[in-house]
Amino acid sequence: TGRRDGTRMGLHYLARTLGLAAAAVGGVLVFRALDVRADLSEERISSRSTDTRRQLSRLTDREIHRRIDFLYHHFGFCRRLVHGLAKLCGILTPQPDTLDEDWNEEAFDVFMFNAQSPEIFDQGAHFDFFLSQVAWNVSRFLRGRSLAVFTETESGRASHAFYESHQIDHDYADGTDERLRQGVLVNRFSRHLAYFLRDGERPDDKPKKIDAQDCLYLGKFENHGQIHPMSVLAFAVANMTDVVEVRGAWKGAIKSVATRGEVIETEAGSTPARGGGAGSTPVETTLPDGSKQVHQRRFIYGGNEVLTLGPGQTLKVVKDDRPTAENLAFERAVLEDCVLGVDLPPQALFHLAGITGPGIRYNMEDIDRWILLQHLWQARKCQVIYARTIAKEIKAGR
Repeated sequence: TGRRDGTRMGLHYLARTLGLAAAAVGGVLVFRALDVRADLSEERISSRSTDTRRQLSRLTDREIHRRIDFLYHHFGFCRRLVHGLAKLCGILTPQPDTLDEDWNEEAFDVFMFNAQSPEIFDQGAHFDFFLSQVAWNVSRFLRGRSLAVFTETESGRASHAFYESHQIDHDYADGTDERLRQGVLVNRFSRHLAYFLRDGERPDDKPKKIDAQDCLYLGKFENHGQIHPMSVLAFAVANMTDVVEVRGAWKGAIKSVATRGEVIETEAGSTPARGGGAGSTPVETTLPDGSKQVHQRRFIYGGNEVLTLGPGQTLKVVKDDRPTAENLAFERAVLEDCVLGVDLPPQALFHLAGITGPGIRYNMEDIDRWILLQHLWQARKCQVIYARTIAKEIKAGR
């Protein structure tokens, strides 16, 4: 810098260096955001697989339910979890409780007449009032919610039209009201005011609006700001998918060994005999080092083939020991975590072995509390149906 214009050139080089450093840092940040990087480790242990990146990403409500539906139809544990929870909730029967005992008896009889008839209670004639409670809970645990729209029969009896969660149009938004969220019109406290339901499969059909007071929303919320409850299986999708994929790998390995389960080992330096005897056929094989070797094969038992081994050759059966005890223990721990996520001890639904007396009592107490909380929700829904049924009968003079 002692030469002419030395100070100016020094500042120029400094600015250039800072510019290159800023560009390098910016490039690193961009590649990190895009998850583009070179893994120079020998076994590529520093790279996350595509499946792992997909599981770590934020899944949409629709994608979660698509995965749950796949597991429900292909994984027995998933069905057991859903239907086991629904069976624990059981069935409730409303009871009239006034000071007029005669009126109580008549009201109970007329309610049971309506409740025990699928043709009256359900517009689809699939379930009566009691089996519908099981169906509500199956839909609630599987998809988070369903919807019962109040209607009536031609004779004026209380009836209901049931809609599954996918029929509440999550994508509908007419752009006129910012309170329309996930197919539901809500107030500023997230209270449901109306639902937009899609009956048919045609995407150009405009969904119909049903006021919330004309419906019974069959979903159990977890917090005050929730628009729709999620399936209780949402947290367990990754775990159950992993179990299904690992079992598929086990089955693939076992079937592969069953079809190609023998290998020939040749001792180093030995020269297998080439003569095969009567009925033998020479078969040339290529060894791993590229050299050729001739084996003799002969037919026995009407067409089945066995190899005639030469000196220094051994026929060994390849065995696959999967799943090992450690594999099964880890799988059981993963499935137990799925049950714990629905706030129940794993022994409530599967794997009852090895529980002592205190453990049984603790689990039963925990299960009883869980059922009580579910019955509080279920009883409120049953009470609405009971009151509406009796009101319709009083109005009709029955």
